[in-house]
Amino acid sequence: MVLLGSVLRVSVALLVAFCLVRDGFSQIRTWTDLSDVPSPSARSDAAMVAIPSRDQVLLFGGLGADSVELGDTWLRDAAGWRRLDPVNAPSRRRGQGICYDATNDRVILVGGWVGNAVWRATWQWDGNDWSQLPSPPVALYRPTVFHDALRHTVHAVETDDRTWSGWSFDGSAWHSWAAAGAPSRVVSGGFDPRRDRFVALAIEGSAGAESVAIHEFDGTTWQRVLGGVGRSNLFGAATLLPDPAGDGLLIQPLDRSSVGRSVIHWDGVRLRTVLVGSDQGYSRSRQSVCAVRVPRPGMLLFGGRRSSSAWLDETWLLEGADQASAVDRFGIGCAGSRGTPDLHAIEGSLPILGQSLELRIRALPVSRLSPPFGLIGFSRDRVGGTPLPIDLAPIGMPGCSLLVSAELDTALDNLGGYARWSFPIPFDPTLIGAEVYLQAFALDPGIHALGATMSNGLVVRLGTS
Repeated sequence: MVLLGSVLRVSVALLVAFCLVRDGFSQIRTWTDLSDVPSPSARSDAAMVAIPSRDQVLLFGGLGADSVELGDTWLRDAAGWRRLDPVNAPSRRRGQGICYDATNDRVILVGGWVGNAVWRATWQWDGNDWSQLPSPPVALYRPTVFHDALRHTVHAVETDDRTWSGWSFDGSAWHSWAAAGAPSRVVSGGFDPRRDRFVALAIEGSAGAESVAIHEFDGTTWQRVLGGVGRSNLFGAATLLPDPAGDGLLIQPLDRSSVGRSVIHWDGVRLRTVLVGSDQGYSRSRQSVCAVRVPRPGMLLFGGRRSSSAWLDETWLLEGADQASAVDRFGIGCAGSRGTPDLHAIEGSLPILGQSLELRIRALPVSRLSPPFGLIGFSRDRVGGTPLPIDLAPIGMPGCSLLVSAELDTALDNLGGYARWSFPIPFDPTLIGAEVYLQAFALDPGIHALGATMSNGLVVRLGTS
């Protein structure tokens, strides 16, 4: 155990981060390999969408491993992938937009291209076959297509890094949509049904100093809600889809950089990384993703390219949810001259990444010559080879117990019978779900042979909300 009188001269937050990462705490969101046989062939730029009414996933087209566009239709359900043979189907294409139209229980597919030819055609899938619908008046390059359940319409937005091109389909014709005040240079977009907002990622700034701004459209007005979000290639061609495990949108950049191997959450106020970049078998670009409920709520991913000549045919599921932070009491303290020291978090304070947990210690000796110490442990089960808790009566503290492993300690100020303890939490997504164990130790001359008391313990669970 670290000597209780030592005072750390370095940031406790950084040491906590180091120790937690060293000990292998994992992210709350994890990828699971669902690859099986049969499966669609290796491809990128395919259209894939979930059909919630039937717990199915539909995949169409894409660019095959021989750099030739594909025109096959696949369906995935609880049994896995199977190829369909519809009577009618769109022609071969890649980069088409797709969405599920909940109002009419159908899938809508818009645009796409072959070679240098960009399509305007709109198709629907009714569960058995494809049929053609009226097309928008202009061809749309890599459109983001989504269904607005409140207004019973389908929208298509071109993500071409040029001028705004947004269109609305009412079931019979396409109309210009959301043009007034719209951002230019939109590179990605998605609809947040819980907040009834279209979220657009748009490039701003001059060449060499570009960044991404987040704009939102509430059906009437555009608002720029967040600017200066990294470099322009951070979210270029990203996929935005509703988080099936909570509120907000998941953003998955479609590039092979470390950013492209991350998943980011947007709740309308802030961006949070919920999975940091790693090589967990899915590092790729131009993959297809959609939100699913089966086999478990999460984000389903198929295909993509690992390099300019390496296409993939793997199926992965990102599952899990943001973990709520929490502070819970455990164990009991031992009485001192003013009662039993009580360690607690102040009301409303939580151990959220990037913030500080504000703690208080009450019932301390009044004298400023009786300083308290905060003990920080990474276990409440063992310290070294000794099980916890440890009875401290043999060292002159009857009724007192050491509840935490106490790898670290920090000196606090006695403010006349109580102490404040501000415990900073690093913003490091690898710490999500990790637990730290805290206890307070206070000098109290005249109490017991050792002249010290101990507080209760706290379990501090790091989270994002």
